[in-house]
Amino acid sequence: VVIASAERIAAHIPGQWLYAGVDGVLTGRGFMLMEIECIEPVLFLEQAPGSYERFASGLRVLLGRVD
Repeated sequence: VVIASAERIAAHIPGQWLYAGVDGVLTGRGFMLMEIECIEPVLFLEQAPGSYERFASGLRVLLGRVD
């Protein structure tokens, strides 16, 4: 429920972005959005294996440097 809600919200962010942090809480009425961040000084890439590589690959695509 939480991930699906965050994905639906992120789909409405205009423009080209590589990262979006969607923060919210579950309430009796469902997921309530608290904050969206598309610019983040700390990406917590160390939290998931392969994150560094996926982020670098996404940057290459956005910059037009696909390997």
